[in-house]
Amino acid sequence: MINDDVYGAIPLTEAEWDVINTRAFQRLRGIRQLGLTSYVFPTAEHTRFSHSLGVLFIMGRITAHLHEKGVLEEDDLRKLRMAALLHDIGHYPLSHVGEAVFMRIQFEKEQVVQKKTPDFGESALTRAGDKIFVTNYRSRCQAS
Repeated sequence: MINDDVYGAIPLTEAEWDVINTRAFQRLRGIRQLGLTSYVFPTAEHTRFSHSLGVLFIMGRITAHLHEKGVLEEDDLRKLRMAALLHDIGHYPLSHVGEAVFMRIQFEKEQVVQKKTPDFGESALTRAGDKIFVTNYRSRCQAS
């Protein structure tokens, strides 16, 4: 069990406790949920670690209610709670602020690869998802 200043006692399964104690999950303690906001609001301290615990608590309440109603099986509760706990495990440092940098690097890499790809009308990189990503990113870059 973990004590939370917002939700009180958060009950944990052994598997959840094991995940929380991994190095990958513990690194969330150093990633701010609010990105650079704490520079403007210095008391706005909220990490991805505490956020993930809060999401686990809320998911626990939701799934318990749905289980009581017969909507979810016991195994569904376990899976949904674990998904809630792990939903932020891959976040970059500085939260979403780093995503813009990653998108810029990814876009520039794709441009280099496209230049090296023979032109067959549609580039090999313009599968549906890539085309949407590149198109959306280009429009945002041109707007700024």
